[in-house]
Amino acid sequence: MLLAEQGITTVNLLGGLAPDTDQPMPIELQQQIQAHWYRINEQLGTEFNFDFWLINTPRRSTYPACRAVLAARLLDQKYQISHSLGLASSLEDRMIDSIQRGYYLRALNPSENSILVLLFDELIHTLGLSDEYIKLFVEIFRDHSTHVKLLEEISMSRKLTSSGFPSLVFNPDSKYYAIPLDYSDPNVMLEHINACFAI
Repeated sequence: MLLAEQGITTVNLLGGLAPDTDQPMPIELQQQIQAHWYRINEQLGTEFNFDFWLINTPRRSTYPACRAVLAARLLDQKYQISHSLGLASSLEDRMIDSIQRGYYLRALNPSENSILVLLFDELIHTLGLSDEYIKLFVEIFRDHSTHVKLLEEISMSRKLTSSGFPSLVFNPDSKYYAIPLDYSDPNVMLEHINACFAI
């Protein structure tokens, strides 16, 4: 049985990972991340655009991307964009996808605020929405209260998992269970989730 048929829904929780900084990423760390990309490409066939490391000044700063995702979520909650358009996925999920594709496939730097606004601009125009939503997104994205919400979410996510990010936590009956990730076979994760019902 599908999880959705059991009334189980998913909730994104931002982990933060790396705070704001203007400092370039150390060369050693750049090399480590590139090595991770090569390994994932070999193991899973995931595509990466390695031009990112040649045309950008990488920074270890993921908070801007997190705030952009949060801004898309808050905008969607306020104006019910996904619901009114009958979208199968939320504006938040679409923004996550846009950032990941921008970073991994288009060699765009998600540590740059201008890139995140560009990605949201493209997303809104793909959905056929007016430029007014871009202005609203930027206001929410830059608002200090959005950063405060991000810090609260980071705190919660760190209480729920000690295995790093990304993580999957299942929450039936107010109990939390860490679900081991398996990128090659989602059925393995599904088996772990179903096993939680028997606990």
